[in-house]
Amino acid sequence: MQNFEKYQRQYYMPPKCTHDWVQKDYIDHPPIWCSVDLRDGNQALIEPMSLDEKLEFFKMLVDIGFKEIEIGFPAASETEYEFARTLIEKNMIPDDVTVQVLTQDLVDKVSACIKKYSIDPGMLRLSVSDTIATQAQDVLGYIIDEFNKIGIRFILFNLDSGFLGLDVTTIDKFDGINVDVKRHFDSVDIVQGEAILRNKVNMVSQLGKKVILSGIDSKELYESIKDVNADFVIGDYLSPVVTKNELQNKFWNKEVFNEKST
Repeated sequence: MQNFEKYQRQYYMPPKCTHDWVQKDYIDHPPIWCSVDLRDGNQALIEPMSLDEKLEFFKMLVDIGFKEIEIGFPAASETEYEFARTLIEKNMIPDDVTVQVLTQDLVDKVSACIKKYSIDPGMLRLSVSDTIATQAQDVLGYIIDEFNKIGIRFILFNLDSGFLGLDVTTIDKFDGINVDVKRHFDSVDIVQGEAILRNKVNMVSQLGKKVILSGIDSKELYESIKDVNADFVIGDYLSPVVTKNELQNKFWNKEVFNEKST
């Protein structure tokens, strides 16, 4: 636990604590459960369900007794859209069941923030773990396309599997990969780790993607990666840590942030 002094408390207790639930030795009414099994990406299925399979699954969830069901992301694919329309047009949703869908409101909210604070979207890179990217390729592809329209690019975050498990179309949507150097060297010795890191970086570079090395928090880690052909390096050793308020002040004062490139 080194350098723990740099962290500040970021939470505050509510003005009035309510602990009524502590006094109960049993629940007096059933909780409300929401099923999200129909949402693409949450199924962890290699082959997404067809329209008929989704309709059958929905009927089963209703029969089980779910009163709140997340039916999917209609804008993600034709099947998702048809599924939502079929449930509505064929009046298949019981009166006592509430359904919800995912929408692309996130893109609209990010766009509003960009305009409000006069941020250059070309400076922004959104990071996605390879686990999420692998399990939700259809939905993620649509989201990335929408963000790309406003100039924001995506970085795949995770050294362990790189681009493995992703189809070519999904790989093409990412600008590059972010390698957590600190985590990498925590699991292997220095000599072996340096060889593996160089191979990973070369593989990603050959695909025409950028490489970001993050987590460089010490001189030792910097010495281990200084000869690696990465596009950008990030870490506490290279630049001082700033608090949220300090970061906001820099934006408000329009101070320029410099990226240290190798």
